[in-house]
Order: sequence, then structure tokens, then C-alpha cells
Amino acid sequence: NGTKNVIQIVTDNGSNYRKAKLILEERYSNIFTTSCAAHCIDLMLEDIDTL
Repeated sequence: NGTKNVIQIVTDNGSNYRKAKLILEERYSNIFTTSCAAHCIDLMLEDIDTL
């Protein structure tokens, strides 16, 4: 089973990824999901640029 070889999944913050992360965490207790820090920083900088 390949899921035993996966520890963490990193994605951006799109709503489709947030939903997928919830599903994965419910099905596989050994897999952790996190949002990409670079993507989060990029989104913050875009917001700051609009000020």
C-alpha cells in the first residue's frame, strides 16, 4: 500500500485542495497535510500590494 510511504502532502490554499486535505486526513491518519508557505506569503504580498 503506497500510503504507508507518504508522510506529508503540501498544497496551496485553493478550496478544492482544502477539501481534498480533509478527506485525506479522515482516511489516512498517518498522512499530514500543510499549506505551502511560499504560496501563503505570495498571497499576503499580493494583498499588501493592493493597499
